Formats: sequence, structure tokens, C-alpha cells
Amino acid sequence: MTKKYTYTIILSVLMLSCHKNAHTNQKSVLQTSDCWPERKNDGKVENSKGTILLSAEHFIILSAQDQNRYLPCNLPLDFKKEGITFTFSLITKEIYPNERLLATPSVLTNIELTKN
Repeated sequence: MTKKYTYTIILSVLMLSCHKNAHTNQKSVLQTSDCWPERKNDGKVENSKGTILLSAEHFIILSAQDQNRYLPCNLPLDFKKEGITFTFSLITKEIYPNERLLATPSVLTNIELTKN
């Protein structure tokens, strides 16, 4: 009878440990749905290089080509690290007339780490 309980406990522990490992190896996925639906599309940026800045507790993309700043609403967790470099594409959203923002609201359509 005690062997049966021992085997049950060991099997339970093994199954729980496998379940944990399955989630830690997953990468975050880019959600491309429009997370600024109330704002009109204003333009597109394609295959631009950029870095991440942390400003006022917001992760902002700084474009290497034109030094524009973008505030993506769908930045994956893997990219929420200041200073990393990557290639990105996005759709810019409108800024309302009386609004002051740190960066242009945007929705990422693609993002890939740059190999150094």
C-alpha cells in the first residue's frame, strides 16, 4: 500500500515539473491586432532599425534612421529591455490635436532581434 502512495507522489512531482518547463521555454508572440482602435492610421514604417528606450516607465522604440520615437501598444515581453537593437515594421497612429505624448502611438507588425 505504501509503494502505491510513493509511486503516486513521484509521478505527480514529475508531471508538475514537466508542466513548468513547457512554459518557461516559450517565447512571447507579437500580437498584431490593433490595440489603438480609436485612433486612425497615420502611416507606415517598414524594415527600420531601432533600439529600446525606457522613458517615464514606457518602453519606446527609437528609430536609428530618423531618430523618431514610437510607442507600440503591442511590444512583446522579450523586447522590454532597454538598449536592445532590432529591426521592426509598424503602423503609426494619429496624435489628437491637444495631446502631448513622449512618442507616436503605433502598432507593431513585425519585430526581429538584430544579430551583433
